[in-house]
Amino acid sequence: MKRLCYAALLAVLIHCGQPADSWKFETTGMEPELAAQLEADYQQANWGRLGGRLLVHGLDDDAAYALDQAIAAAPEESRWRYLRAIATGEPADYRLVLDQDPTLIAGWIRLGRSLQQRGELVEAQQAMERALELDDRIALVHRTLGEIALERGEYSVASGSLQQAIQLDPRDGAAWSALSQTMLALGDQTNAAGAARRARYTAAHQSFPDPTYREFALSLAVSSSKRFDWAQSLLNAQQFERAREVLNAIAQQRPEDADVAYLTGVAELGLGNTENAANQFNEALRRDPAHTRAQLDWARLDERAGRLDLARRRIEAALQRSPNDPSIALALAQNRRLANDPAGLVQALDRLIEAQ
Repeated sequence: MKRLCYAALLAVLIHCGQPADSWKFETTGMEPELAAQLEADYQQANWGRLGGRLLVHGLDDDAAYALDQAIAAAPEESRWRYLRAIATGEPADYRLVLDQDPTLIAGWIRLGRSLQQRGELVEAQQAMERALELDDRIALVHRTLGEIALERGEYSVASGSLQQAIQLDPRDGAAWSALSQTMLALGDQTNAAGAARRARYTAAHQSFPDPTYREFALSLAVSSSKRFDWAQSLLNAQQFERAREVLNAIAQQRPEDADVAYLTGVAELGLGNTENAANQFNEALRRDPAHTRAQLDWARLDERAGRLDLARRRIEAALQRSPNDPSIALALAQNRRLANDPAGLVQALDRLIEAQ
């Protein structure tokens, strides 16, 4: 989707009231669903929702303009001011929001991150400490305090904050990277090298509780295809709870989508809910009997429960539909190995060779 599409859309927006009868924006490059949503919001002068959609799709300047109109129309609606602050990223805008609601944890976190990026480290630290007072279990807060202390040369303080961040979220590569730099500055080369290795095999995590933004994004602002990409990225990051929330929202728009059911099963499996996962894999296969990934993951669940023959039947059913898929033949070979079936293992390996 091109930024020019949205610029063309908003170039003709009127400050308030209904759009002109002749207004029509260019939809080239846009998802049809998103284009229809944007036009409907504009036609109804639903500035807040229009601004939110643009914000979630990365059109920050245009989102801020639309949200300005929403604030003018409904000054008492605090979420429009908060979303506008996210769009601008300006500390002054966050402070206006926090003056109205000083208990907004996400507001303090966003303010602190914004100040940190501007090099205003003292005020950034103060903002993060306010967030810490409200909730001391957010890894990103501890990591940011550690990064600030590291930049200021306060290495012992940085080490404590970063280790706390890692304890809360061991998969945060940015925390491991900052800890490596801190250990090096403290002369601890062994732990610095260990932290650097962990940083290479993990990704930076930026997540934190933000119910206002998340509820809006899930329920109103994002097209289902955008949400689907989001869900897959959350699963890849092993953020299973959030992925399940996103997938549940998608399911309202795609009630018969087999992939949605399958990915919901993956999320449930990641959360340890094996029965729910099996039900979702079953539902995916009801919607699409040829859904190979659902069949194989359901078979793996059976294997974990010791139901090796049932797992084998599932795998063989998938292999019958897709005889040239080596991943299925490999799954069958692994199943026969678990079942201590040498003859079956040899047959499965022969099929694997044929598939390749």
